[in-house]
Amino acid sequence: MNSSNEGRLPPCLHDIALRLTPSSKERLHVDKIAERVRREAEEAARKLYGKKVVLVEYEGSYAKDTWLSGELDLDLFVFFSEDFELKSFEEAIKKIAFRAAERLNAKLERRYAAHPYYTLILDSLNVDLVPAYYVEDVENIKTPVDRTRFHTLYVKKELSRKPYLKQDIRLLKKLLKLLWIYGAEIEVQGFSGYLTEILVIRHGGLLPLLEKAATWRPWKTAIPPSTKSEFKAPLIVLDPVDPQRNAAAAVSEESLAKFIALSVLSSSAPERLCCIYRSLGRIKESFEEKPRKLEFFIVSISLKKNNASPQEIAGITQKHRVKIVRNAEKHGFQIARSKVFLCDNKSIIVFEVINPVLHPFSLHRGPPVYSPHSAEFISKWRGHPLMIRDSRWYTVIDTTPRYFMDVVENTLNSDRRIKWARLTLEELPAKCPKAYQWLTQGEKWAYCLVTQEKN
Repeated sequence: MNSSNEGRLPPCLHDIALRLTPSSKERLHVDKIAERVRREAEEAARKLYGKKVVLVEYEGSYAKDTWLSGELDLDLFVFFSEDFELKSFEEAIKKIAFRAAERLNAKLERRYAAHPYYTLILDSLNVDLVPAYYVEDVENIKTPVDRTRFHTLYVKKELSRKPYLKQDIRLLKKLLKLLWIYGAEIEVQGFSGYLTEILVIRHGGLLPLLEKAATWRPWKTAIPPSTKSEFKAPLIVLDPVDPQRNAAAAVSEESLAKFIALSVLSSSAPERLCCIYRSLGRIKESFEEKPRKLEFFIVSISLKKNNASPQEIAGITQKHRVKIVRNAEKHGFQIARSKVFLCDNKSIIVFEVINPVLHPFSLHRGPPVYSPHSAEFISKWRGHPLMIRDSRWYTVIDTTPRYFMDVVENTLNSDRRIKWARLTLEELPAKCPKAYQWLTQGEKWAYCLVTQEKN
């Protein structure tokens, strides 16, 4: 097969793939900055730690050439020898980052993953400096990020055989971003860049992947299909470089369901995917559209301690979101949607609620009339109206809680680790633009795929 998408993809998808591919000018600009940063970081690392530093090289989408034009973050790994103490990683990468930033006159930010790392910001490019162990075999990894080098090697090897798949990968990455399901972060729970790459590689392209994904079912799909494992997840995709790892572990049932829906609706007419790229791309750049006329409850959460990582905040917030939804629905509130967003080191939870205020009275179900507990039920609710329906005792009680916000307050006030505040819908575009865009967008992509017009 040739090295282009010509003939394999509908013309409109081919054109979009070309626009997603970095131009020669953009590559030259990025390469120049990337090499300058790598050189300074390596020099700093070797001056500070000598032979303990084995390798300084780029990993991730930049190294694999699967990055999207205009959407690049660089991942520069500093690999240490296996005898380097893990507890020294944070201090080591801090010293390297500060020395390199000083030489480059770059801005520096502290971030977190498996362990802390630093981001150099230079000429509008973010370069993450990540410490890891250099191991010869994936079985000997000591931290999760040690595996990244093997991921890069695997993808580069596969794409050297089928370079045309790079455009399919870019198309899929952009598609997942437009559907808000790209990224393995806690607040997204979607498809990581690496998962996106191995899915396209394994299925031989975007369209074969979508055709196959239309047959997937949550909690019943494993890749390869013969996989017999102890993994419990909506989607299981064995990591080609580490069969003991599920590369799709971060994908939530909701994110998987959205991808399956996309696949079902597009597999018979893939040219309609072009509508998603065009229409949603414009929506994401605009704040002109207004959310649906439902009630929105928006809260901002941060931790009281100063050194909390964004992912720690997101993890706590995600647990509170689930608890609030579960408790609210148990009491009769209907939650249309809810989602967590990370914005400026704060977590935002957005709830879209159909009935934020319940009726002041509710029907309370009791035991069957033939139950020995009938007398106890009648005594407990003395003074309340009693009735028999469908062979059971019922009574009418005051609704508690009656207001959805009471559920939110009770849940969040019980956690002494956090500070929280309610936000208005009008504040949201400035406080967290992506949350506002999510509210306005909904699942509008589906309309593209059922229209009779072929874009």
